[in-house]
Amino acid sequence: MRPVKPKLNVAFTGHVDHGKSSLIGRLLLSNGDISEREYEKYTDEATSQGRADAGLSFISDERKEERERGLSIAPSFRRLDGSTFDFTLIDCPGHNYYTGNMIKGVSQADATVLVVSAKDGVQTLTKEHALISNVMSGEDLIVTISKMDTVNFEKSTYEAVREDVAEIMETITDAHEDITYVPTSATEERNVASNCDPIEWYDGESLLEQLEELEEPPERDEDPFRMPVDDKHTMSGIGTTIAGTVRSGGVQVNQSVVFEPSGTKCEVRSIEMFHETLAKASARDNVGMNLTGTNTSNVEPGEVCGNIDDPPSSAAEIVTELTAVKQPPEIKPGVRIVFHAHSLQTPCEVMAVKTDDDEDVNDSAMNVLAPGETGRVELRFPKKEAIEPFEESPSLGKFLLRDNNETLGYGKVLELQ
Repeated sequence: MRPVKPKLNVAFTGHVDHGKSSLIGRLLLSNGDISEREYEKYTDEATSQGRADAGLSFISDERKEERERGLSIAPSFRRLDGSTFDFTLIDCPGHNYYTGNMIKGVSQADATVLVVSAKDGVQTLTKEHALISNVMSGEDLIVTISKMDTVNFEKSTYEAVREDVAEIMETITDAHEDITYVPTSATEERNVASNCDPIEWYDGESLLEQLEELEEPPERDEDPFRMPVDDKHTMSGIGTTIAGTVRSGGVQVNQSVVFEPSGTKCEVRSIEMFHETLAKASARDNVGMNLTGTNTSNVEPGEVCGNIDDPPSSAAEIVTELTAVKQPPEIKPGVRIVFHAHSLQTPCEVMAVKTDDDEDVNDSAMNVLAPGETGRVELRFPKKEAIEPFEESPSLGKFLLRDNNETLGYGKVLELQ
């Protein structure tokens, strides 16, 4: 039986082809979470596809299309049995086309590892992923300068890339001085886990040792049960299975649940996590729940599952505290952009903007929120969506506004209208 340890979900983010999947594969292999025999199977499969060097990435990239194309498409989840934490490692897509899936993955994390290739340095999505990680994940961020073997482990290259990343982080977070930087090589098994070879000129801890020293996140098991729907599968004879990460509270087999905003009521037939059957799931568990009882055709990704006697909130209009990042388009009344929160992605319209807390939001309807400014902004969705005030549910109450594959602003939900 596995020892009971606190759970910690860690998202790996960064530009495409900077080594996120390979780094996760190396962590799992070096830590003993997969065996050498299992690794040989991944390597053989990669070799058969003409990608002999991709065995490590195949550990995390489980989908056929991902292995054929050599990139992550949707978040994947792997368990790592650490000495301090029971980790779930979340491999987030790095391609710009799949940033929506990246947001879905990082929003489930308590901490983030931003992966930056020593060979390629800071790229287009490095800053974007750093901003998204800072907003949507937990407070802890570790930066690893990966693929150090491709630059012959040159310390000067590491320091140059680190300086470039540090300049980005200064514009994103006030806590930039607390960020840890770790040089790694997944291919050469250097400085990834405690039993990996160190890098001679680096006197810090390995990546896994840094993860083990993160602070335990606050418990949310006593809060109402909330689980956004990340994915849904319906199979004949088996029924509907929905997948997601429990954000707060807990759920157990035979419990009656409701999905909002559809109002669909079901019963939990079974719960599974990492191919293990569970009697119940609690906060930070990434699970699949098989449902029975009613038609689940209305249940879609972006909905939130909760207790019938304490259902998730939903609204078509919300009041937010929003910080603008860039333009165009300007954040002003009438503008239509895309709203991202937890697993939800939906169009929204800016209804009103104000920057003076003493004014009513509707009395300042012509205000424009310029980059760098924070204001009180009212947003409207085409229909009701599952969303909750940040004070009641931090995981469900923080969001991003994006347009044309760029983040225009971020904030937290203050009120539901």
